[in-house]
This record gives sequence, structure tokens and C-alpha cells, in this order.
Amino acid sequence: MMRRTVGAALLALAVAAPATADTTSSPGPEPTELGGTPVVGGSAGQPTQLVAGLWSDTLVGPGEDPANTRWFSYTRAMAQSRVFVGVVASAVDPVNDQIRVEVRSSDGEACGSYDDSTASSAPGVLMGALKVVGLENDDPACLSSPELRIAVSRGSTSGLASSMPFALRVVEEPPLPSDDDSEPPADHFLQTLATDEAAPTAGARSFDDAPSVDGTVRDQVPQGTERLWKVHLDWGQALAWRLQVPSRPESETSTPDPQVEVTLFDPMRNAFDGGAVDAETSGSYGFDGADLSDTTAPIADAQLSGDAALVPGDYWVAVSVATSPTDDAPIEVPIELTVGATGEKTGAPDFPDAVTGPGGRVGPAGYDKSTPFLVGDGVFSADVSGTPTSPDDEAAADPDVRRIAGFAVGAASLVSLLAGVVLLRRRARFSRAAAR
Repeated sequence: MMRRTVGAALLALAVAAPATADTTSSPGPEPTELGGTPVVGGSAGQPTQLVAGLWSDTLVGPGEDPANTRWFSYTRAMAQSRVFVGVVASAVDPVNDQIRVEVRSSDGEACGSYDDSTASSAPGVLMGALKVVGLENDDPACLSSPELRIAVSRGSTSGLASSMPFALRVVEEPPLPSDDDSEPPADHFLQTLATDEAAPTAGARSFDDAPSVDGTVRDQVPQGTERLWKVHLDWGQALAWRLQVPSRPESETSTPDPQVEVTLFDPMRNAFDGGAVDAETSGSYGFDGADLSDTTAPIADAQLSGDAALVPGDYWVAVSVATSPTDDAPIEVPIELTVGATGEKTGAPDFPDAVTGPGGRVGPAGYDKSTPFLVGDGVFSADVSGTPTSPDDEAAADPDVRRIAGFAVGAASLVSLLAGVVLLRRRARFSRAAAR
């Protein structure tokens, strides 16, 4: 069966890309930049082949139409491995938009799906979902299948004709020894961080440009936007954050109080809540202000806690402010954000000394138990950070090719379609369509 390769997709995009992009519209807020090397997803019968890494594409139209689903394939480099598949998208519809990732074995066996959706009750701009294949309770076909099929769609959403950009990240981890005595992660408790003198540090509208923070920073977040900060976690560490929003001046109270929300993104760029007991992740810029905080579970070899892939690497703290429902000028909400990596760096799993490939083949070159994560084309790492590319993949690594291909994939359509859109979302955990 013929399949499109990443190299062919990049070449086609570079040839077809316009010399310039129309940027004359869009008075609304700019969308968050997702990052990733542009590719074009295929069909169920002819998926686009991917290697480990971060990729970007665009969904068009309703998720219920199979023709609008993007299909990819990934071939395991290690037998019986865990494959992390994360997808993040910029919401377009403020109430009824969704991103969904589904994984199947090469013979079509369902390995599970997960989704995230928007709603008018909260202001988030980004949606993220994660599927991990290779857990002990997975179907045997999903544990052993050398090839995995990945479908990205807008879930059950229908009636939408707008384009929605997304980024897809694939990371592979070697199998861990079975532990029949392992327990699911227990409830963990809130750690309320003490604040220190706030340093002015502007949050980014891009994952790749997010500034690192360890302490207290201050910024002003405009209505209708989401801003990102980054922190690195190692084995045994947890992420704790605290967001303080001051009382709103009486001179500004003629307009509705803007809602403020904090969302975390794990190294797969999947959206999740820390899940600590008594956590508060949303409030408003009003008379009483807000004091929000949450704490994640520590990173351990259990790998999963709630909706997150707790692996060592870069995590993001995203602060979003809802767009004004009136025609008044948008308000910039002052915030102070305190972030800390708590706990000792300890508890790394005992990864195997050597691995084999699927079907008993020779294992991948470059593997070492100290760098177990396959994060790029032939690139192994001790954690899941950055967006590495293969040294041989000059076309994918070249910033000019990325920029031109990005225009071809959908940047021009985003400029017109995202203009003036109200970007809101809720963390609707209870409504998600499937389980890992």
C-alpha cells in the first residue's frame, strides 16, 4: 500500500506555497502559535507516515465527516513500547468546537481515543488531548502492533466549515518491567506557594517562546488571549502554581468582570488540571479579585495521573482571559503568577539496558537507558523537552521551509476565519468521549 511520506508532503507544500500571505484582516486577538513541522495528513486508507517529533496540520469542516479527518501512521522503533500521542489545537468555535485523537492498531483494532472541547463557560483558547498506547491494560493488538494508525478530528462536532490548526506530537518510550503490585496515583494535596517579589515577565502566545519561570512573575493578559510560561520537571518532582488577580478598580466596573482561567500543558502539549484536593483554577477580575492555585502529582513511573502524561520534561502554565461580551475596548488583566518545581529529583524507572525492534529486529541505534525517550527522528532524550529534528532532515529543520509550508497548510485561512471570534472554553472532563 502506497503511503505519503513526510518528505514528500514537505516538498509538495514548498512548491505550492504562495510567495506572500494576506494579512490585511483580523482585528481580533492573534491565535496561539502551536509549533511543529508542517505535514498534510492522509486518509484512512493512505495515512501520512510520521516519525517521532512534533508536526502541524489543519482540520477543515465538521468532525463527523470522515473526509475531514486527518490520518497518520507511526511505526514503533521498540517492541512492546509505550507510544505517547498528544494533540493541541487553537479553538475556533467558542461553544461547540472539539479536538479528538484516536489510535488504532495496523489491523484496525481500536486502541482508544480522547478529546477536549470548548464551551462558553470558560475563557481558554487552547484544547489538548492525549492517548497513550502500550499500557498494561491495553488490547494485546495495541501492545504488539508494529504500526499504529492515528486519526485527528473534531470529534462529534458538526456543522462547522471553519479551519482549525493543530499540532501532533509523538514520543516513544521503552517498555518497563511489569509491576503487579503497582497502585494508581493517590489523591495529592494542594501546595500553596509563597510569593516573592514579582519580576515583570511577559507570557508568550507560543509554546516554543514561553519564558521559563521559577518564582513570581507579573504581567497583563488582554481579554480574549492566552499566555504561556514554562517550567521543567524531573522524576520525583511536582508542579505547583499560584495565580493572584487583584481587585478590579471601581472605574472599570461598568463592564462585565472578565473571567480568568489557568490550564496546564504536559510535555506532550496535552491540556490538563493538576487535580489537587481543594484546587481552584478559575476566577474573575472583579471586586474580590482571585487567588487560584493547583498542584500536580509527582512524576513517577505510573506515567499517567488523571488526564496528564507525567513524564520528565517541559510543562506549561497557561493563563487565559475571556473576551468581553460587549463592544467595549478589551481590558488588560494584571496578574502575578508564582510557579515552582517541588520535591526531590528521584525515582527514575529502571529502564532496560537494551531494546529490540518489533518482530525481534535489531533495536534502534542511539538508545541508552539514561536517554530512553525517542523524541525525534533517531533522537533519544532523557526527558520530553524541546522539538528536535533529525540532523539529516534539512528541509524540515529549515525555518524558511517551515514558514512557506505553514502558509500553504492554512495560515492564510486562519487570518480571515479567526478574526473577531470569541475564544472561550471549559475543561469539560466529564463530557469527554472515551478513555485511554
